[in-house]
Amino acid sequence: MQKQNILLIEKNEKVAQGNTSRSAALYRNLFSSKTSQILSTSSISFYESIAADIGLKDLGYFWMFSKDDWNKVDNGLKKLDPEKDQFEILAEDEMPKNLLINKEQSGEFKDIHKIIYGHRCGSLSAIKLTRYYKRHFRDLDGKIQFGAEIGSVNLTEKDKHFPPWKDVKIDSITDSKGKSYEVKWDQSSKEVYVSWGGWTRVGKAYSASEAMSKAEAWLYNK
Repeated sequence: MQKQNILLIEKNEKVAQGNTSRSAALYRNLFSSKTSQILSTSSISFYESIAADIGLKDLGYFWMFSKDDWNKVDNGLKKLDPEKDQFEILAEDEMPKNLLINKEQSGEFKDIHKIIYGHRCGSLSAIKLTRYYKRHFRDLDGKIQFGAEIGSVNLTEKDKHFPPWKDVKIDSITDSKGKSYEVKWDQSSKEVYVSWGGWTRVGKAYSASEAMSKAEAWLYNK
């Protein structure tokens, strides 16, 4: 695969320290939306291909419905194929006994009437999945700058609402401490400069995006 010159800015000191570390990381293929079905099925196919790397567990899902709730979802289920979408419809007495689930009405929960048992559902390790992406990102020559937080990216166009065909460039970047730095890229010489105690040369770049990446990496190493 072709190498990529991309810089990823991460404000934490390691990957998977934000919301990823708190994720239950459960997956399922059953949705009422066709778009969600396509997205989930393609993702699950990928997860299954790297199952050993990400701690994937094919656990299955149970959805339990009262009679009233079942009547509400019955039409939507007709759009699904039990064989293709890998699920079963069970009566309440077909639920495995070892689950020890109360099937009778209790408080606001009504008697269980029907159960959907989704086979292509389960869990994985969100941290292992993130590490997998990090490893392969670096294999593509991607760079990760940890402990770096960008406050804002300032555009040459000050109006927030501008047409997509307008030629808008990045004018400067502001770090989390509020200090702004201008960036200049000489397209003829390919040299990149940052306003740090005067104009400081930080290297060469062959595209505007690479110039910003060079500038950001240089600033956050300071």
